[in-house]
Amino acid sequence: MKNISGNTMAIVYDDHRMFAESIGSLIERTNCFQSVHTFSEEKELMNFLMKKGNQNEMFFFVDFYLDNKHCIPIINEAKRVNKKVQIIIVSSVQNAGTIKYIDTFEPHGFLSKKAGFDEVLACIHTLQEGKRYISPFMKQILNDDNNYGPVKFTPRETELLQYFYQGHSIVSTAEQMSLSMHTVVGHRRRMMEKAKCKSMAELLVFCRKNGLVSDPEPNRTEK
Repeated sequence: MKNISGNTMAIVYDDHRMFAESIGSLIERTNCFQSVHTFSEEKELMNFLMKKGNQNEMFFFVDFYLDNKHCIPIINEAKRVNKKVQIIIVSSVQNAGTIKYIDTFEPHGFLSKKAGFDEVLACIHTLQEGKRYISPFMKQILNDDNNYGPVKFTPRETELLQYFYQGHSIVSTAEQMSLSMHTVVGHRRRMMEKAKCKSMAELLVFCRKNGLVSDPEPNRTEK
């Protein structure tokens, strides 16, 4: 097994500090890196990348979904400052469609937040050997995907999804549909459970990929 060079750094970014620090501690235990840097604030991460991101070989561990947005702009910045950066997505997603979507961005590694020490170590060594790594947990979800029928939402849930997809808040959606906010929140929770999604951002990506929501038609001016 090829050893990781002594000047290699690991960078961990998750906008939830507890997750960032937990993942960072797990990576430190591998003793694979000269230094491990953990961030939960995007501004601090960007400042670090600008100052030191090009000084070492870099392994970048990052959550894909960050406060209703994805991490692609951040990944692109890491690639800009360090051409040899290894990108490892660390995510709690449990939906096969979402896993496939994230994998289209071709991260070097794809870890589940369920991963333990041995799996993190296996991921690091697999990447160092020039191979891609995907969590066995993620692989199992993909393998089981054909055993389940399509997710079915009720007409009311589908209508709610369309409002969320168009950017409406819970308050706005409740007003538009003459529902209480409590009812809207309850519907949203059940939809996430049905699709096995952990956030609204993940749910909306899943629905878009599976044709459950549609883009609004552009305004047309009559001639």
